[in-house]
Amino acid sequence: MLKTVNRQIFYHIQHGNQKISKSGDILDIGSTENYFMGFYRTFNLNTVPLQTAYAELRRYFREQIFENVREKYFPNYPSRLKCLWLIPDSPKLNEALTFWIPQVVGNINNPFRILKLSCTGNVCYTCEEFLSLEKCNTLEATHENAVHYWNGDNVAIDSPHVEVLFCGTASVQEVIDPFDPKHQL
Repeated sequence: MLKTVNRQIFYHIQHGNQKISKSGDILDIGSTENYFMGFYRTFNLNTVPLQTAYAELRRYFREQIFENVREKYFPNYPSRLKCLWLIPDSPKLNEALTFWIPQVVGNINNPFRILKLSCTGNVCYTCEEFLSLEKCNTLEATHENAVHYWNGDNVAIDSPHVEVLFCGTASVQEVIDPFDPKHQL
């Protein structure tokens, strides 16, 4: 489900490997490859256990199929290869952060921060369930999941599990240290 937003508040989980943002920064999102896809440019499959390499290859192929479907049927939607993943500002923000932080960061002991952003541009609300590698077990199933994903099937905007893809301009309003007691989940 594609929408245009103007200075709407969203949150982004920025982990340690990304460029560190600070309050006042202006982020131009959508013109270059994001960290998620850039990771695969230098990821050495020979340095990880075989099972990890296999899982990363599956994710990479899933992303390529999702991008091909987006380009063909949903060309105006933000690309997963260039977008910024966001969490909507809502009464369920703590619940959403509790769900998304482990998904994005992996090990909770890894460094990360939460950015409060004022966003102007295009957002696409999607349902993360269609990204499941277990559901993307064949090329055909992955293609079908991509169509459901981009169609916005099963999306509940008020759900803490909603995935938001963004392209446009984001102004960093605040950098939140999730380990600061006043921001504890």
